[in-house]
Amino acid sequence: MEILLTVGLLVISGVGTFFYMQGQDDFDVFEDYKIIKQAYKAFRNESNGLTKGIENLSKYMPSESNINLDRYEMSMDDKFLVVKKLPKGADPKKIVKQVGGNSSFKDNKLKLSFFTLGSGVEPVAKINIQPVSNITTLTKLEYSYDESIAEDDKILDVEWENDDEYFDTEGVHTVRLRIMDKHYRWSEWESMDIFVAEIKGIKSIHGGGGHRMMVQNNGDVFAYGENGFGQFGNCTNDNNSLLEKIAQLDKVENIAVGSNHTSILKADKKVFATGKNDFGQLGVGSRVNSKIPKLTWGIDNIIEIACGHNCSAAVTVDGHVYTYGENENMCLGYNDVHFVDRPTRINDLENIKSVSLGYDFGLAIGYDGNVSVWGNNDKGQLGIGYKSKATEVSLTQYKDAKMISAGKNFSMVLGNSGRLYGCGVNSGHQLGFEGEKEVLFPVEITGLKDIEKVVCSHDFTLALDVVGNMYSWGQYSPVDVDYAKKPFICDSLKYVKDIAVTANHAYALTENDEIYEFGSKFSNMRKIEVLE
Repeated sequence: MEILLTVGLLVISGVGTFFYMQGQDDFDVFEDYKIIKQAYKAFRNESNGLTKGIENLSKYMPSESNINLDRYEMSMDDKFLVVKKLPKGADPKKIVKQVGGNSSFKDNKLKLSFFTLGSGVEPVAKINIQPVSNITTLTKLEYSYDESIAEDDKILDVEWENDDEYFDTEGVHTVRLRIMDKHYRWSEWESMDIFVAEIKGIKSIHGGGGHRMMVQNNGDVFAYGENGFGQFGNCTNDNNSLLEKIAQLDKVENIAVGSNHTSILKADKKVFATGKNDFGQLGVGSRVNSKIPKLTWGIDNIIEIACGHNCSAAVTVDGHVYTYGENENMCLGYNDVHFVDRPTRINDLENIKSVSLGYDFGLAIGYDGNVSVWGNNDKGQLGIGYKSKATEVSLTQYKDAKMISAGKNFSMVLGNSGRLYGCGVNSGHQLGFEGEKEVLFPVEITGLKDIEKVVCSHDFTLALDVVGNMYSWGQYSPVDVDYAKKPFICDSLKYVKDIAVTANHAYALTENDEIYEFGSKFSNMRKIEVLE
């Protein structure tokens, strides 16, 4: 059956219907396809968007080309060249075979796969995620498509969905990926489920001049005490009588607390700071106080932070130490300048893993276990055998050190053996023994063994052993007359997993995540309530 039309001839057969051109010159669909494909490639070199119509390819056509673009159109996703009109006698099936790939003649439509000419390798997306297990809300994820398959290993474009560096909520999160090969073919979407957990409980506690901070395992932070300079980072100057959550802080790995400022190490290894900034101790390039956390200038890949009275320090993953803030008595470890408001490297220190700052001096442990010191040494607190001020970086006699802690004008060094050593002022029995008022060389603190952690305040020390027993000695305040002159064990609280001190109080975190505050010889002990 034949039906005459003004524009051509409509043929009905067992395979369907199709318009064939009459009254026009013959043309070769396959040859047109190859030219249009090259024009599309030129378009893609300039744009990642869709063509929005085949007419937009005309400027990329060879000048000698006489293709009638009215015969064709692009599919909505630019994957196919759709033939609107065939020359008389053309065989759609033969054209499909010539082009190959995903080309088809179906439901009266001839669709030529626009990106498959000459390709025998289909693109396949492969997702690689690190780490692959034990992922929590604090885990930073890294994604790659290196194992994806493409002809000649050439991938022109990738598209990700849900590839977040961190997932804030526990549960299953699905990541998707597709790739584009050199023929501008998109692969099928590849999916991978990530199982994210949230670790419950309290990770650590920290104290400074008059404020206390608590870090949870999920990276949330709670604060309690004085906030007159905005050291909580909660946009206020209001004090807290309970441990209250700081909404402005999340994904926190560690915290260091100074007299009136706070440094915050985030899970992405960047440092933020808040609070008093009169000497540049926030490291933000100014000396303006802040009651919101601000990014510390110019440092990343940080593994350790510390705060002194009005100064701060950060240790990088490659063992470099940066300090900033007040530089009284060269407590920053370089130059006799009054203050530094941006992190500046101590060039004399290499391969450092940990640092502690006192009132106006500092200590650092190297990966070799040796201890370096700098700053004020007027009471022998550096442990180098003599007294002085404004001391440059010096190497001490300490070996095989595990931890350091700097007080106001004394210091403690914990060895890997579990033994504790101290030096500096001892007029208030800060070093845990009677006799000398000042100690210039390191002396072992007797009556202790298997110590796991030590923290120093202005004039007292708190230590924790491996089984959770606490020991304390020294004056908690100038009016404290009945204080412990040597290590005094706490009998009222056991199974402690972390300790902290402020100027006049000490704190303990138990294994069941309860926090207690106490004074000299563990007196006036009370539980600190947490306001969820």
